[in-house]
Amino acid sequence: MYIYGIIETNEEKYFGSIGITADEEVYTISHKDIAACVSDSLNVNYSSLMKDTLIKFLMRHQFVIENIMKNYTIIPVKFGTTVSGNEDVQEVLRKGYREFKDTLRYINGKIELDIVVSFDDLDSILKEIGEISEIKKFKEEVLSKSSKGTLEDMIKVGAMVKKVLDRQKNECNSQILNFLKSEAIEFRRHEVIMDDSMILNCAFLLDKNKEREFDQRIKEVDQKFGGRLNFRCIGPLPPYSFSTVEIKKVEFEALNKAMNTLGLSNKVTQLEMKKAYRKLAFKYHPDKNLHNPETRSRFAELNNAYKLLSLYCHGSKHSFEKEKAGDFISVRIIKDLMDPRK
Repeated sequence: MYIYGIIETNEEKYFGSIGITADEEVYTISHKDIAACVSDSLNVNYSSLMKDTLIKFLMRHQFVIENIMKNYTIIPVKFGTTVSGNEDVQEVLRKGYREFKDTLRYINGKIELDIVVSFDDLDSILKEIGEISEIKKFKEEVLSKSSKGTLEDMIKVGAMVKKVLDRQKNECNSQILNFLKSEAIEFRRHEVIMDDSMILNCAFLLDKNKEREFDQRIKEVDQKFGGRLNFRCIGPLPPYSFSTVEIKKVEFEALNKAMNTLGLSNKVTQLEMKKAYRKLAFKYHPDKNLHNPETRSRFAELNNAYKLLSLYCHGSKHSFEKEKAGDFISVRIIKDLMDPRK
């Protein structure tokens, strides 16, 4: 079963054949007064798909969530989340019930808007920077020595231009963010990855009735920069960047390996796990082993093992016993992923 999101209802709901692959019926499986929106899906390994196919599935995932959002407050589940069947869905709802209820209450009546800001004409900006006296003087000195200058000289000019460009981008970023965040409840910065023209990539959580005011603020800040910037607004969206459900199924073999990594016996408590982890982490911490690069990977293994066992104890019981442990599903809501849809 593919899981799209969590809503508040105890009734059976059907949203039509709009699922992640063609003709999949999207419907609800409920527990108490909350429900998971699911479809009976093909068993697809989403992490191994080609980029074009991955984007197509991602768009379908978002399409389903945004359709449900028209009538319900929905907590999105991370793209590509599948579980074995009805029993696993019920376990997810039971384990996450309290946190789901609290989150649904918090995000009710709220939307996410993603704002991407870039220079409208980067070439013009670079030409202006090239006319700054310090840079212009250095270029003239370089050209006076030879018609083109050496590669080293050109690299130095490029570094000087980039330094000024980065400073301008940071200044614009701060001004825009300070201007817009006054209308938002929260905001989350996303990574700026497109090219040198991008200034800001940020998600804002708003009350639905503040959308017009926020749009007006964007127009005002655009005017403030004299049309030199390009503002792109994506939304309204479900609160992907502020409350996204992560569901993982962990097999016994992984738990057993984590126990061995921390050097633990068959049966331990959380306190014993913590003591074992701290002892080994202190021994293998990279800061204490600057001349031994192998300790960095060992330290990472220790961290991963401890996180996995802590998750198991928190989600299942308060101790770990190898003979009785089995596969388990962990459920948590992540509030600060850089891009939780992918």
